[in-house]
Amino acid sequence: MTGRCLLLIAALTCAFPALAQESRPTEPTPSEPAKPAEPAKPAEPAKPAEQANPKDPYAPANLRKLGMSEEEIQKVRQALRDNRQAMRAALAKLREEGKTGKEARKEAQKASRKELGAKLKELLGKDRFRQLRQLQAKMSGKQARKQQQKKRDRRDKQQRPNKGQLSVAQVLGSLKLSEEEQAVVGPRIEGLLETRKLLQAEQAKRLATFRASLADPDPTKVEETLRAFRQARDEDEATIKKAQERVREVLTPVQEAKLVAAGLLR
Repeated sequence: MTGRCLLLIAALTCAFPALAQESRPTEPTPSEPAKPAEPAKPAEPAKPAEQANPKDPYAPANLRKLGMSEEEIQKVRQALRDNRQAMRAALAKLREEGKTGKEARKEAQKASRKELGAKLKELLGKDRFRQLRQLQAKMSGKQARKQQQKKRDRRDKQQRPNKGQLSVAQVLGSLKLSEEEQAVVGPRIEGLLETRKLLQAEQAKRLATFRASLADPDPTKVEETLRAFRQARDEDEATIKKAQERVREVLTPVQEAKLVAAGLLR
């Protein structure tokens, strides 16, 4: 009996610490700090719609106008890349051989174009290749016309007289002269126009000076300034009249009337 009591007491003694430990409140483990949210990536801008390149007949948009499939377009673009690489290799070979002249380069370019044409014809077929050549010719013609128009615009701008002034070509064109008459009349009209231009520039400066002197006029010098201004104006008119007489000497009555109407003659 005594032994059983001792065993019971020993068992209870061992159980109490375990129960106390289980009943002890558990301390919460510190949670890890939340990671800041990553900023949203900006949306990529939408790519502009592909447009036809007016200078490149081989641009995909231009090829699609011919009804080519994407596979055909890729074949054409690859043929172009291969042709460019072959052309660069041919030019490098010419440089190694010391053939740097213009003629050798032209021959290489001609052979390259011929090779490209044969390759495209093989890829596209006869009908589609003809359409491509027509597109090339059309675009080349447009570019040539644009270049010619730019040249004409530059030439016209260089030859265009100042506002209110006539050019020699305009005057001669209005008179409808023969080549022989132009050889006689042309230099005199050119001299008249040049004289008018120079005198107009001098008159503008003289008038500006005269007006400035009137801002705070000196009573003792006003009469002298006015006399000098009128004298210079009369001299200019005499110079113009002399140049007009030289032109009038070689004109017919109809031609003279046209220049009077144009304001070149009195």
